[in-house]
Order: sequence, then structure tokens, then C-alpha cells
Amino acid sequence: MHVSIMSLRSTPQYVFSSTRLCVAVLLAALVGGCSVPRVNERTNAPEQSARIVPQTPVPMPALVDHFSSSIVGAQLKKAAAFFDKGMLISPDQDNAYIRYRAVLILDPTNTLAQSGLDGILVHEAGEAKQLLESSRFTAAEKRVEQLVSLFGTNHLLEDLAKNVALARTQDGERRELEASRAADKQKRDDRIALDVAQLREKAPALSQTLGVIARDVQRADQSILIYARNDAEGRWIYKQMRKATPSYRIRGDIRIGRPGIELLARDNE
Repeated sequence: MHVSIMSLRSTPQYVFSSTRLCVAVLLAALVGGCSVPRVNERTNAPEQSARIVPQTPVPMPALVDHFSSSIVGAQLKKAAAFFDKGMLISPDQDNAYIRYRAVLILDPTNTLAQSGLDGILVHEAGEAKQLLESSRFTAAEKRVEQLVSLFGTNHLLEDLAKNVALARTQDGERRELEASRAADKQKRDDRIALDVAQLREKAPALSQTLGVIARDVQRADQSILIYARNDAEGRWIYKQMRKATPSYRIRGDIRIGRPGIELLARDNE
């Protein structure tokens, strides 16, 4: 009998139907031992056959318990193998989590399966913390969302989600401060040089630097000259500055040259 794990995951009733089918087959085999006596065609008398010794029927609950225990044991063994291989929640088709869940469908009080799920949760939460510590905020958020979908909400995942959100906010503030300092450091006679490598990659750090410059231009109500290696590059620089000051129209022009921004005096000066 082959039981599909994906069926276990989506339709838990399938396991019990399969068990009942096995029981029915076994009972049919037992009943099949009682046959109708054959008749001798010459003498028209029943043929002698070996005496059938009646067997004591096995109670249905005992059969169900036997087959359920067999399936549970097989699932626990497979789950442990997946766990040792690090296949805790992946691949999606079959993993330790799916096997332990299958056991709890058959036996909701199984302590081995519940302990296995608890171990998976702790391990995967630790992986999410490592992603957070390496500033991989998006990956950490996705991992937490995945764990919530598998285990539901609990104190461990709630605290982890709060830490991820707080770390992302703090990182944004830190980047803003660094961008502001970088803008101040790069000022040379009202000319701000732009990092060519960051410009080539359209790096987020450069976008933040341009945002700081744009807000300074808005506060001072200045005009600017954008220097770029080509027109498309200059338009990208201007677009990033416009995003940072949507309610303010930055006045300026684009010129070909070494990437940078020149701050011009106010019109009324």
C-alpha cells in the first residue's frame, strides 16, 4: 500500500480510509476460507473435504490500532531521516515537517512528532535570526512569514517579527545619516562628485545620497547643474532627486562630464 505524502498533507482522512481498506481485505481473506462443499457428479453426493477449523476473528479496533501503529512508525522513521539531513521544511514536496504532521493526523497525542515539530521551529527561527544579523532583512521577513504559515503565531515568532521590523527601521536611519555625511564630505567648491561605480550600478546608497542633496537644494532654493557621462545617466540622477522632493521642482540642466552635481547660487542673489 502506497500512501502519498502530499495527500496526507491536504486530506488527512485518506490515511484512515486506507487503513479501513486494509482491514476489509484482511477480513475478506479470513472469510474466504469458508467455501460451499463440492458435489460428486457420479454419485450426486457431497465430496469429503478437509475440515475447516474456525478461527477466532480479530476485533476491528485491534486491527485499526495495528495498522495505524505501523504507519506512524514508518512516518516517524522517515521524518527522523529528513531531520538528520537538514530537510526540515524543504523541499516543499516532502520533508520532516510534512512527515511529523502526518503522524499527528493519525495520533494527535504523539509526543515524538510534537517534539520533532518543536525542534524544527527552533532551528528555523535561529536561521531567521542569522539572516537578520547579516542585515538580510527581506530574507528574514520571508522566513518569518513562512514559519507563521506553518506553525501559526506564537511568542517566539512574534518577537522575531518585531526585531526584524525594528532592525529594518534602524538600518534605514543609519543609511540616511551615512548618506548625509557622504554628501557633506564630497562637497568641493559647491561641486559634489558622484561615485562612478555606484552610478554604473544605480546603487541604492547613491539614490539616498542624491535624496539628501535634493532636500538641501530645496531648503536653499538653489539651481543645479548635473554632470553625467551621457544624457540617460543625467536623467536618472535627476529622477532620483525628484523622488526625494516630490512637492518641489528642482531647476537645473544636464551637461556631459565627470559625474557630479554643481550647486548654483539662488536666482535672487
